[in-house]
This record gives sequence, C-alpha cells and structure tokens, in this order.
Amino acid sequence: MALIPVTSLAARSLAGLLLLGAVCAGACAARPMTPARPIPPTTDQKLATMLRLEDRRILGDAPAGSRGAGGAGLDGAAPQLIAYLDDPSSRIRRRAALALGRVGLPEAVEPLARRLEATEAEPEVRLMAAFALGLIGDPAAAAPLRLALEDPSPKVRGRAAEALGRLGDPSAAGAIGALVERHRSAAFDVDPEDVSYPLNDEVEAFRLGVYALARLGEYEPLAQAILFEDGQPILWWWPVAYALQQVADPRAFDALTTLATIRGSIGVAFAARGLGALGDPRAVGTLAALLDRDRRDDRVVVSAVRALGAIDDPAAAAELDRFVRIRDLDRMLRLEAIDALARHRSAASVPVFTELMTHSWAPLRAASLRALAAADPEAFLRMLSGLGPDADWRVRRAVAEAMREVDPEAAAGRLAAMLDDTDERVVPSVLEALAAVGAPGVEAALTAHLAASDVVVRATAARVIGELRGRLRGGFRGELRPPAGGEALAEAYRAGLGDASYLARAAALRALAAHGLPAARETLEAALDDPDWAVRVVAAELLADLAPGDGDYAQAIRPAPGAGTDTDTDYAAPDLVAPSVSPRIYVETDRGTIEIELAVLDAPLTADNFMRLARRGFFDELSFQRVVPNYVVQGGDPRHDNEGGPGYTLRDELNDLPYLRGTVGMALDWRDTGGSQFFITHSPQPHLDGRYTAFGRVVAGMEVVDALLPGDRIRRILVWDGRRPPGERPADGV
Repeated sequence: MALIPVTSLAARSLAGLLLLGAVCAGACAARPMTPARPIPPTTDQKLATMLRLEDRRILGDAPAGSRGAGGAGLDGAAPQLIAYLDDPSSRIRRRAALALGRVGLPEAVEPLARRLEATEAEPEVRLMAAFALGLIGDPAAAAPLRLALEDPSPKVRGRAAEALGRLGDPSAAGAIGALVERHRSAAFDVDPEDVSYPLNDEVEAFRLGVYALARLGEYEPLAQAILFEDGQPILWWWPVAYALQQVADPRAFDALTTLATIRGSIGVAFAARGLGALGDPRAVGTLAALLDRDRRDDRVVVSAVRALGAIDDPAAAAELDRFVRIRDLDRMLRLEAIDALARHRSAASVPVFTELMTHSWAPLRAASLRALAAADPEAFLRMLSGLGPDADWRVRRAVAEAMREVDPEAAAGRLAAMLDDTDERVVPSVLEALAAVGAPGVEAALTAHLAASDVVVRATAARVIGELRGRLRGGFRGELRPPAGGEALAEAYRAGLGDASYLARAAALRALAAHGLPAARETLEAALDDPDWAVRVVAAELLADLAPGDGDYAQAIRPAPGAGTDTDTDYAAPDLVAPSVSPRIYVETDRGTIEIELAVLDAPLTADNFMRLARRGFFDELSFQRVVPNYVVQGGDPRHDNEGGPGYTLRDELNDLPYLRGTVGMALDWRDTGGSQFFITHSPQPHLDGRYTAFGRVVAGMEVVDALLPGDRIRRILVWDGRRPPGERPADGV
C-alpha cells in the first residue's frame, strides 16, 4: 500500500470542503436542518433523578432562580416525578409512585389516583400508588382508595386498606372489615407465631386490613371480621391479638383473655398488653399466670409485668411485689417490675426499693429511687440524705426526676443545687423538675439556660418555657410568672444557627409559637430557610397552625438543603441506583456479633449513610443506650442519652417493609430527623410500619440482641459490600 503525501491529503480535504460547501449552499437553503433528537435517559439515570428529587423533597426541577417543590416546566410539561408515572417501564412507574409518597405533596394525589385505575396493568404499580397515597395522608385520596378495595389483586386491596387507615378515614371501616372477612379463611392455616414475610397475597391483604381497623380504632367491624358471636377469636394468628390490643375496647376483654392463655409468645404478649390497656381488675389472675418463667419466655413475662403495672388494683400490685422478690430474677425483668410497682406507688414494696437503691447496676438504682419517691416521698428524702451524689449520671438524673414526688419546698432547694452537676446530661431533668414543682426562680433559671453551652440543655429550657407559656395561655393560675419573652427565644434560635444539631432551634421555635403569632412570625418565617430541613419542617407546621391562610409554607421550605456529610451526593452512584450485592453489617459487642443485611433497594441513602459512619469508626465504643424488652434495642448515640447524632439529618426513606422480629430501623425525633441512631426490634411492631425507615434485618445473632442490656457497648461495626474486606477503612473515611 503506497503512502499518500501529507500535502495531497490536505489538498483533497480542502477540495472536499469546497464541494460540501457548494452542495450545502443549495440544499440547506431549500430545507432547514433537522435538530438532533435528545438521547432519552437510561433506567439508571431515571432512578438517580428520582432519588435526588425525593431527597430534596421536590416533584421536579424548577426553573433557575425559583424556589418551591418544582412545578411544570416552561413548556407546560409535568414535573419529572409525575411524568415518570407514565413511563413505559413498570419498574420506573412503581419507583416514581414511592418517590411521590416520600415527597408528600398533595399535588401528587390525583396522578397517583390515576395509577390505581384498571388502566395500570401492573399490580405492583397500583400497590405502590396506594402505599404512597397513605404516606401523603391527604383526605382527597380517600375516594380512590375506597375504590381500590375492590382491585383484582389482593395485594393492592391490602395496601389500599392500609392507606385508608393512615388517612384516619372511619367511613371506610365497614369496607375494610368486609375485606378482612373476605380473606380471613386464607389465614386459617397460618401458624399463630408465623412472622415470615411476605406470605401469600390473600394472607397479606388480611393482615393489612386488620392493621387498618386497629389504626382506625374501629372495634365493631374488626370484631365482626375476626371474632365469633360469643366474642371469642376465630383464629389465633398474632396480628389478631395485636389489633385487639390496639383498639383498646372493653368488649375485647374475653377474646384477649383467651389469646393470653394459648401457647406461644408473640400473640400472647400482645394479648397481655391489651389486657393491661383495658385496666380491668378481672385480668389480674390471667396476667399473674403469665409470670411463670418456667412455662413462658421473657417476652411474655415482661408484657405481663407491664400490664399488671397498668391495672390500678391492689391485687396487681401484690402480684408484682411477689414477683420482684424472686431471688434469681433476671436484671431486666426486675427493672421492669420496679417500674411497674412505681406506677402503683406500692408502700408494701418500699423495703425492696430501699434495698435496691445501692445495687451495683446503675439502671436498677435509678429505677428504685424513682419508685421509692413515688411510694414514700419522706422515706426517699431520708435515704437520699445519707447518700452522696451517685457516680453514674443516669442515677443523678433519676434523682432529679424523683424530686417531682416530694414536698415542693424540699425539692426546690435540692434541685437548685443540682443545676451545677458536672455532667450536663443531668441538667435537662433538673430544669423539668424545677418547673414541675413550681420552684421559686425557675423563670430566671430557664431563661439563663437558653444560653447554655450544651445543645440539649438549651433545647430543654426552650421547651419547658413553651410548656409553661402554654399553661398560662390556657388559663393556668399558679405562682409562675410568664418566663422568657419572645425576644429571648428568638435570640436563642439565632444563636443556635451555629449548632450542628437541630434540637435547640426547633425547641425555640415551638416555644415562640406558644407566645402567639405577633411575637413569633418574623423568626418562624426566617426559619423557613433554616440550614436543616428538619427545622424547616417544624417552622412550616407552626406557621400553618398559627396563620393557615397566609402562605403555602409546605412549598416555601423546598427544595430541602443537602443532606448528610456531603451536600454533593452522587445520586447516580451504582451502589445507590443499581447495587450488585446486599451489603452485610457485623455489629461486634461483648455479648457476641449481630449480622445485619442492609435493604439497599428500599432505603439506599439510609443504608449508605450507615455504612459510611461505620467505616470511619463512628460507632466504635458507643452503647446501646436504650433497651426495652420485647420492643427494641437502640444504639448509635455519641451522647449516650438518646439525644445525640452525627451532626446532620437524613430524609426518611419510608417503605413497605414491615417491622418484624429483627428489623433494623432509623430512630427519629420527628419526621426526617434520622442520623446515626438505629434500633432493632425484638418482636413484630406493626405500629412502626411506614413511620420509621426500615433499612435492614438481622440475619444472624438475634440471641445477642435479646441478651443486650442498657449501656452495653458496640465495640466496632464492620462492613462487607462485595468489594472491600470487612473492617477496611479507606483514607477518606467513605
């Protein structure tokens, strides 16, 4: 092949260009050039867009320079999330429906309702549209959801019932009851202790319908669907006991009594709680029989203990007193029994409380001090005078709480001295107790603590000021003078803008709102642009209550500011939109290792945040600061008092995963306040479904979860993501 000289190439190129120009001069003059078609986004790009929009709590990208939730574009097109409801891919339509529910704006109700119609061929899309309407909670969704109770798919019918329960629509109770009856027989063969998920579609429809009736508090349609005419349960699956416990209707007494005597744990524990909620002394014998540790597991025993504590009857107190004196009683059971006896103010148990005031375990000392103060305030003061300050801050906090039970004059002096406690975690309880006993000078103390260095102390001072102001506005006639004017609270809000935590600013806003609109308006309106979305949410809600016709506050706070440690989140990262593995988390404790599978498809940003924190060692040596037997264990708080976090907040990623035994969820103060605190459920907790982000499940080590005590340490958390070995910590911490 001969080489072509460069000069010849240049000449040919020039000749070609001249020829092309001549052709174009004629052709282009006669026919305009067709613009190139835009390349449609890929599935992953659409998923990334939806993840970004829901995290910013907007429907679509608004024109440059505008604020709000993202409406129609300049060409009149629907915002992206609504447009994606018509996408050819059912996967995208389903994901768009969930995103709209998480954004939570009423503008999405009508488009979502259209997806509930028969023209939507995919049941999974209709199912998610119903779930999303429940998350939004707008009453306008009630009519299409009632129609969806007749959907061809049982799964869709169940989710429609669930959503109507969230809407609080009592007019739907009859139709939901009919749905439960329709699918009741499908649950006949389910084992009473079965917590697997999902079961077949009809069983799931039955379960969700039962939950919906419980949420609505509608006893009659519930009873018609799950009880015989004589009031006895038709079936014993644990959701029946849960629903009867939730409705708390005296007519459920016989059914709950029966369910409390069957074999098993989950339904029996719910039935025991239901009997306690009814407060009927006739239940004492049934509940006392459940205290048998040889025949019943601890989940049942602890539920019976709490139920006996809720029944105001001497026989219940006597059973608890007998129980608490068992020599080899488990620590947590003894702690629960002390708390239950405290509610009875049981004088017969004073010797027990007195003995346990010096127990080696701090939580038991703290509970015994509170119980003694409730049962015998004078004995409490005498015993306290012989004790020095406890070495554990939790016990000193309990002393402050117990002071509410004693003579106010005696309490005031001791509490005033406790304001100087060396651990600032004690001070919030001292401030609350000072206000509760009406101590002289409490107004000045609260105002002074608005400027405290500790954010939780400031938040507590503001909250108590707001509560006192509310009592004064409500006609309270006591010796308290109105504490802290609006300017002091406004200044507390402004000073809190330098905090990493949202707590003090939100508390200052709520206290300001208690002063009324004139004092609060300027600060509340400024807070609509707070750097933390969680505070913006509070400001919008307060303004909507105080001045409902003055503006669209839900729109004014959007888009949400960037969340997490990095405001430039890469929403298109493969691990977020198309993860190839389900990451595993290994929580190492002194009692063993808990293995968790993260739900990266259902809560990608929450799971990613958890892994980032774990990789940088954030959780190392933190504690499980909260343990509630047969409910949850909770950890991840650097303050160890349930008030701490990583210094930022996450948006909720609510999903349809149920809270069963071993579900991992994100702890909250109110919506969209997630961070680092997480919890693991000991047993099913349906009232948490769709309210807290479920982002994982325990796949090994539930016996370790069951054994955890308050204060037990997380030694470290390892992450396996399919790429890096567990325990590897990148230099950048992510």
